[in-house]
Amino acid sequence: MNFEVVEANRAKLLRERFIERFVNTECEYYGKYYLQADEYVRGFLWDCLKDFSDKKKRCTQDQAAKLLEKRGNVYFMWDFWCEGTVFADEYPNAVIKANGAELGRLSVDEWNAELEAEKHDCYIEHPQLPSDIYVFDESFSWYVIFTHEFDDCEDIDDIVRCCIRWESEP
Repeated sequence: MNFEVVEANRAKLLRERFIERFVNTECEYYGKYYLQADEYVRGFLWDCLKDFSDKKKRCTQDQAAKLLEKRGNVYFMWDFWCEGTVFADEYPNAVIKANGAELGRLSVDEWNAELEAEKHDCYIEHPQLPSDIYVFDESFSWYVIFTHEFDDCEDIDDIVRCCIRWESEP
């Protein structure tokens, strides 16, 4: 996937704007689990999303990737404490600019590869993407979030990754 690391000051502004626009920083969870994260207790920004009523919808990773196909260039970021992936380790606290279709495809492919490895009691040692990524553009009128969570299931073959999407009215 081709990508561009956004300059640090611009990345900080994009991250702050995303949080200001989409995250409820007043909720107890944000203060307790996100701001005070340590090696044992870590929260996710998506746990603190503002309530945009019926416009915020859960979707599958395939639906999320399909939504990104029409977006062209997008930004993506991850929770500040993430580690153990190429992007999180090489570009801590970064915001990355990439083609939405390529990013969606990579996110789906890596998740599916990890599931396949688990079937054989293996794991992917150093994937490129964090499992939880926040995708948006400069308009801040939509987002797509890939999470590490999955719907309850009986069998590893039935796992459906939970993603979240939101788009303001045109």
